[in-house]
Amino acid sequence: MAIGGYNINETASGSESPKECYGDSQHHSFVKVIPVEYTKQKFPSSAYNTQNISSQEDIRNYPILLNEKDQSEMSSIASVSTLSSHVMNRAMSATGAAMSDKLSPPRIPNGQLCVFLSNGTCVCVDVEHGINTNSATILKTLIETEELRLPPFAMNVFALWMISPELEVQLKPHHKPIKIYAEWAQLVKKFTKYDGSSTLPEPTLHLRRNAFYHRSDEMRLRDSGIIELLYCEAKHHVLVGRYPCDLPETFLLGSLVARINLGNFIPQQHTPMFFRSRLRDYLPSYACVKSTPWSLVWPLSKLQRPDKTAPESLIVEQLKKLPNNIPSQRLMLNYLKRCWARPYYGAAFFCGQIEERRTSRMSSWFTSGDLEIQVAVSSVGVYLIEPHEGTVLLGLKYGEFIWDCALPYRLDDPDCFPCIFLQFASPPSSPRDGNDTCVIQIFSKQAVMVNALIAYYTNRQRRNSTAAANASSDEIDGGIHGEQDLDDVMAPLTNPAQTGLLDSCLTNKLHRLSLATFDDEGRCLISTGSLAVISERIDLNYDETVKTLPCPNFSTGILRQG
Repeated sequence: MAIGGYNINETASGSESPKECYGDSQHHSFVKVIPVEYTKQKFPSSAYNTQNISSQEDIRNYPILLNEKDQSEMSSIASVSTLSSHVMNRAMSATGAAMSDKLSPPRIPNGQLCVFLSNGTCVCVDVEHGINTNSATILKTLIETEELRLPPFAMNVFALWMISPELEVQLKPHHKPIKIYAEWAQLVKKFTKYDGSSTLPEPTLHLRRNAFYHRSDEMRLRDSGIIELLYCEAKHHVLVGRYPCDLPETFLLGSLVARINLGNFIPQQHTPMFFRSRLRDYLPSYACVKSTPWSLVWPLSKLQRPDKTAPESLIVEQLKKLPNNIPSQRLMLNYLKRCWARPYYGAAFFCGQIEERRTSRMSSWFTSGDLEIQVAVSSVGVYLIEPHEGTVLLGLKYGEFIWDCALPYRLDDPDCFPCIFLQFASPPSSPRDGNDTCVIQIFSKQAVMVNALIAYYTNRQRRNSTAAANASSDEIDGGIHGEQDLDDVMAPLTNPAQTGLLDSCLTNKLHRLSLATFDDEGRCLISTGSLAVISERIDLNYDETVKTLPCPNFSTGILRQG
């Protein structure tokens, strides 16, 4: 947590200075990122057994993921997701295992915690009860600080997150951040592909949006402090590719950020040249370069695209359309409004891998078959996102799919990952008629967490009454209401309520996915990748294997309704 100078198992020594400046990022590096590269390996074709882990109680009883030491702290963690962009080796070598077992004891604070906010600031919070202080107490103290000036109901909007480059975890109210900090190395090893071959960066404590906060409640918020923090967090997710947008929408959002940061448009100052060296402050990486036929042979930006179609020029054009003297809070609200239209807004993100479809033997020469993705689980549905391209490979709302969580037969095999199976109806463009369904397999060390969160949202929807479901239909459909004054002010801009869910980036890219297709009787028709092994077993002994494999058909009841 980049805080303090005391060991959890040792007393303070006289050599350690008690006058450390916790909040000054110029004097201290709170997050030390050590870039490493790992060889990429293919997925194993090992068999999986089905485990219906549908509750947090099941997670607590899962012996390989949560041992007795971890159960008290990890029994109800809201969400876990991997942030590292590196592709790590699944198999831990003997050397790497030895290094991970010899990690130096973590340093914990004595009296103060540093909590980082999405707007780039840091607030120090006094810890009265030391290691026994829970996150609810810290959050309450943080909300009540004079620096933030947040209303009391902000306790429901935000939550504390423990974050490092490898892993991020939302803490439940009873969790004790200092104890989780002390056991961070074990959690990273358990829930990520970290193999112990490099120094593990220390985690930091962050204030972020509560993943379980209702979007409909958020859309009614008007407190300036809360709006600013939510805007900064949404902007971060857009810039890193977690909230994919079509290119026109990215330039529009970038112009809003520019207006908020720079003020009114000044033609002599805010030129395309001004934005060219600052594109990543306003646009995600996939929107910073406009692809042309010359991109492969001459990637210089000045020769690669005409000036008028350059990203920096498009930002300037959108910036010109914005009226002057619009309050920053209204601009932030308009930015959030466009993000609210995304079905994956407010989702918990998990790292996963899927197999890309190989259309020919030649295509296998250029692709490894594995694709790193972000699995976004929101209150609306499940979305497989490729953040570097800014595309949604697959998006399914609850009620449109059934799912299951499968664990390896050999739980101690480092080469075999848990996985999530999603089964959904074949698209209308499918060449066959009838009730064919498709199955996709998602490999992830956080598969149990994904499964628990999907189960939570589906159970919450079942508990809702018809009246409550009708009242929340705006949230589920992604519609935006009650802010027509913003649309009037931002008249030159596109209304996200009309186009937010129709963007091409939201259309499913099934042609890129390795799928298995089943008919309405559960017989496999087409299969690729690792799913081909499962389909062969089904075909060899259909009546028997259909009862054990997690991907036959809807009628068997093995997969659960989403």
